[in-house]
Amino acid sequence: AIHRYQLGKTAFAGFDVLKQAFALKQQQIPSASNTFEQLLLSSLVYVNPDAISPKASRVMPYKMELQNQATTPVNAKVILTLSNGLKMMNAQGFTASTTAGEWVYTTTLAGNASTAQKLYVQLPKDVAKTEQIRLRVQTGDGDTAVIRVDKNYSITTQ
Repeated sequence: AIHRYQLGKTAFAGFDVLKQAFALKQQQIPSASNTFEQLLLSSLVYVNPDAISPKASRVMPYKMELQNQATTPVNAKVILTLSNGLKMMNAQGFTASTTAGEWVYTTTLAGNASTAQKLYVQLPKDVAKTEQIRLRVQTGDGDTAVIRVDKNYSITTQ
């Protein structure tokens, strides 16, 4: 059975298609047709979501990942600054700063560890409007703080 829900799609099979495809593949010559394999591949193609386009007023998901590549723990601070036309809808782990449009996330990452946060930002209502997200990542504290990343990202609504 296949279903379509807003931007998501599902495919459901009442039996283990992967197991059947693998079993049939083991019994067949390499060039033979495997209907279970074809069903599995076509289902994956069907449910693969389309890229989300930045339409006016749409809430866009973003994933922020931090990775400590050193073997020692590190204090990290992520600062996101949204231009005036963007609105933070959900900022898991972030707190609003006293500076307008600024969101801050602080953490201590163990050596060779990583963390990921999901963010949801609402785009402006105007079409063809370009907005900015500034990402800064710093490690260390006080006098030893070092800016590791300072990037601007542009988003233009359609």
